[in-house]
Amino acid sequence: MFMILGRYCGLDIGVVVYDAPNVPQHCYNTVILENSEIRCIDVLWDDILHDSRYFMEAVEANLVSHPR
Repeated sequence: MFMILGRYCGLDIGVVVYDAPNVPQHCYNTVILENSEIRCIDVLWDDILHDSRYFMEAVEANLVSHPR
């Protein structure tokens, strides 16, 4: 749903799907900013933890927080 809304708003947004430890088929979104920087947005994990650490996370930080 986030990807659909983001694309409707004109964002260059995609989806990454993977198998996480103890969580089959988890997914999060990526967005390409105007400066060509890629950021990761995980609306599910932000909602569960009630914080925003996974919103606009750098790719390098996302590789640590989302082990595959």
